[in-house]
Amino acid sequence: MDQRIEEAARDRALRQEFGRVREKIDDLIKGNDARDKGIKREFRNVYEKMDSGFSRVDERLRHADERMHKMSLKLDSMEALFANFRVVHLNQRIQAIPVYDSSHQPVPVPKCFPKTALRLYRLQDRKNWNQLKTLLKHYNLEMGTIRLVDRGELYDSSDSDNDSDTSSRFLSIDRELDRAIEANPFAAMCSLGRHLGVDTDSLHDRVTQLEFQQKKGTVTKRPAEDVGSVRKMIRDLVTGALQPGSFTRADPLLDDDSEGKHTKLEWEVDSEKFKRETAHLRLRDTEISPRRQQKDLEVLDIPAKCGILSAREIDITENYDATDLLQKNDRGTPSWPSHQFETFNVAGVPTSLGFVSYLDRPAPTTNSALFNILRAAGAVLYVKTNVPQTMMTADSHNNVFGRVINPYRRHLTAGGSSGGEGALIALRGSVLGIGTDIAGSIQIPALCCGTIGFKPSVGRVAYGGQTAAGRGGMVGIAPVVGPLCHSIRDAELVLRTVLNSQPEDLDDGVVGFPWCDTPSKAVLTIGVMAEEPKYPIHPPMQRTLALVVKNSPRPVIVSSI
Repeated sequence: MDQRIEEAARDRALRQEFGRVREKIDDLIKGNDARDKGIKREFRNVYEKMDSGFSRVDERLRHADERMHKMSLKLDSMEALFANFRVVHLNQRIQAIPVYDSSHQPVPVPKCFPKTALRLYRLQDRKNWNQLKTLLKHYNLEMGTIRLVDRGELYDSSDSDNDSDTSSRFLSIDRELDRAIEANPFAAMCSLGRHLGVDTDSLHDRVTQLEFQQKKGTVTKRPAEDVGSVRKMIRDLVTGALQPGSFTRADPLLDDDSEGKHTKLEWEVDSEKFKRETAHLRLRDTEISPRRQQKDLEVLDIPAKCGILSAREIDITENYDATDLLQKNDRGTPSWPSHQFETFNVAGVPTSLGFVSYLDRPAPTTNSALFNILRAAGAVLYVKTNVPQTMMTADSHNNVFGRVINPYRRHLTAGGSSGGEGALIALRGSVLGIGTDIAGSIQIPALCCGTIGFKPSVGRVAYGGQTAAGRGGMVGIAPVVGPLCHSIRDAELVLRTVLNSQPEDLDDGVVGFPWCDTPSKAVLTIGVMAEEPKYPIHPPMQRTLALVVKNSPRPVIVSSI
């Protein structure tokens, strides 16, 4: 019994001890819960403060973005305004020239008379051809326009057909005028513009420049209500598109096509104002005269004054061409000093084409086909001449050898891309040179240096074996090889020698057709293709062709496609 009582007492003691431990554990749990709530509350307060701070930062950043957007819009408008200032003036009132009938009474100007330069320019559009025809007939410019389109001839106001004629003749002229306008509406517009005193060349350049700027997005239309001060600034900066002294207009004009919604750049004609505004761009007389008075600009006398050549050598250098030297050669073997364009490969000689990146390339190990042909014919090839980088400019300059200067005037260009050939021939450095040509690379240096240059047809002279400026496999316009020399008979000598050497054996791109002697004609007729109607040439080029045709000593046939 006693043992049971003791066990019961121990159980009560243990339960009491466990109860106290549990109470302590409960107290600890309650304390931890309270501390967790306090920590959570503190974290919540901190998070709310940070969220509030970030919200304020976000608001400030949003305001900053709005201000940056407004500044960007202002900069865009300023950029467009600046672009407008650079393109300057479009739309100027055109002065109507009065026309009188047979009774010397003024004839009213047709309603279709252009009020702006842009309207005059747009008369060449197909939808405005009837208006253009009406105006040409109003000013009696039918025959002048027909001659300008057909033959590119210049004309004056006196050229107009004012005399009476039969109805059939007038009907024929009317049909011819329709055909002329359809064939070359730009020339017809130029005919009218010239009569009104408008420089249509400048007008075309300005409109083209404006269209280019609009395509790039640098010229934007501006609402009419925003242009009050802009017009004044444009008027202060504009230059003339009409011939100097023709007339002036100071008042701005909205283009009729805009219907008051938008404005376009204004034309302003004031030749005196233009001179004042551009005075700082012109060279002063004190800057021009000394260059003109310098006597050392011409270096053609270097061979005679260098002191290296004997009198006989000077005579040979300055007074003979290749044909003369060939005829006077005592050895019976043709030989003459000559040189080649930089692009022709010569074994062991580097070819750079003026490219800095080509300087590290190894020298070619083979010769170009034409080099072997000329050397076999007796040519003494002693030098390669300079070219412009890429051979696609009319000034022979590159970053390897520098610029080729003109021996006639050292401050002028020798042309390109065969500028080195042209300069050396003009300086009598040799009697024959070889160049290449796509768009005038032989003809331009010959023009600049006063030599003879001839561009053969594609595939007549061996072109193979040259270092190319482009990547292999590129397709482009085929270049040709031709001579630069002192006389026409020297050009014939080179071509006769090369074409009769069977160059097709060395270059597969050559047409295997030898030189042919054709009987000379008592009268040589020259054909001139005026232009492609879909791509009319500019009036200055038309005038140049007209002057060449007019002053030609040979009969000339002008053809239009």
